[in-house]
Amino acid sequence: MSDSEYYYYHYRQKYYDSCSQINNCEHQIYNLNNERRQVVNRINQLNKDIRDNQAAIDGLNAVLQREGNLNSRLSVVVNKTNQAATNFSGMVVASNIRSKSITDVFSSETAKTQNSLNRVWSTLKSKKNSLNARLSNLHTDLKRANANLQNIDRSIRQLNSNLSYWRRQKTNNYYNMEYYRKKMMQEAS
Repeated sequence: MSDSEYYYYHYRQKYYDSCSQINNCEHQIYNLNNERRQVVNRINQLNKDIRDNQAAIDGLNAVLQREGNLNSRLSVVVNKTNQAATNFSGMVVASNIRSKSITDVFSSETAKTQNSLNRVWSTLKSKKNSLNARLSNLHTDLKRANANLQNIDRSIRQLNSNLSYWRRQKTNNYYNMEYYRKKMMQEAS
């Protein structure tokens, strides 16, 4: 085997190796681009979920800010009921009729109302805490997804760089292969 023939086969093999590396890089880039689309869709969904949860938390905060106002109004009703009871008791004593305390009549209803309100506030606070925990988890997931996206983009850049390298190698190996093929043909003639 002549030197020209040896180098021809050597560069031909390197040419085929370069073609194989190019196909490998292109395949990996294709797969990473598909994965990238999925991660971007996940990030978009997480951003939407974060906005929705934040809106729900803001709504609950607005409702919970009214707790003090509602409790003070209930206190006003209790005070006015007590005043009415005092006035009613005074009227009943004056007319010699057996008196019944309005406070006693309405106290169980007032207590039930207060307990119901307390349960509502407690439920709302519990829901808000759950939403805050979910929001925190969503932010964590978003950070992870963004880091994953950065890693994918970094890998794609690296593969594109490798792809450029292997394309240059393919071209160089092709020219070297052709050069030694022509030399081989000249030696044969």
